[in-house]
Amino acid sequence: MVQICNEKNIEKNPYGLIRTDQKAKHRRSQIHADLQKSTKQLLELIKEIKQAETNRLEQEEIRKLREQMEFKANPVRHFRQFTVHPSTIPLTKPISPNLHTDKRVRTRSLHHSIKLCD
Repeated sequence: MVQICNEKNIEKNPYGLIRTDQKAKHRRSQIHADLQKSTKQLLELIKEIKQAETNRLEQEEIRKLREQMEFKANPVRHFRQFTVHPSTIPLTKPISPNLHTDKRVRTRSLHHSIKLCD
């Protein structure tokens, strides 16, 4: 049988022992255990989230590399159609260059003969 004192609001054991200290210790240890469990769960959740993010980033990098390595053909460009019309300008008449080859041959032979004589 448990008695409750109205003055101090303390539970007493039928044997006369007060158990508030024991209950407070038990409550603190229970809260501490729950807190440790929840922090472990949070740390594991954070670790899983980070792992998932790194996996996603790696997959994204691999996808980008594969896209870069894939051959992509350039499209054939379509230009405006044009027609070739015959020119109205008359053709040019070729003129041979006036190199004075006869004159050069004569001067060379003349200089050559002068050098041989000297």
